[in-house]
Amino acid sequence: MFKRILLPVDGSIDSKKALDYVTDIAIKFNSEVIVIYVYQVSDPLFSTSGKLKSMVFTSGFENSLNDKFNSLLEEYRKKLEAAGIKFKIMVEKGKPDTEILKVLAEEKCDLVVMGNRGLDSPSDGLLGNISYSVVHHTDCPLLLAK
Repeated sequence: MFKRILLPVDGSIDSKKALDYVTDIAIKFNSEVIVIYVYQVSDPLFSTSGKLKSMVFTSGFENSLNDKFNSLLEEYRKKLEAAGIKFKIMVEKGKPDTEILKVLAEEKCDLVVMGNRGLDSPSDGLLGNISYSVVHHTDCPLLLAK
């Protein structure tokens, strides 16, 4: 039924709960899990006037990002590995909802399991910003964990 499951993660409590759900589902249906973490550079490249801002990255910048991603994704990797689930981990740069939807289509996933709220979601409202956008822009079945 569910051959490929997309698991967008961000390290939030709801994201970790989604991992529990996806583990159970993947074991039951012998599914492959695609774990995706999407990051954004918070400083915009362009100012409001449209002029390019100068940006200087130190040689350790990329290593610093890789260390952060590896530590964040380690918990997900360990749990899926321990359960004997086939998986792959993807780290993408961009707008989270856009990248999630892109990978969902490219990887031909037939289920999305994600946290209801991420780290940057306000506490009011029913859904977080990213989950709200994904819910409204896909026909794929979704399970939101909270």
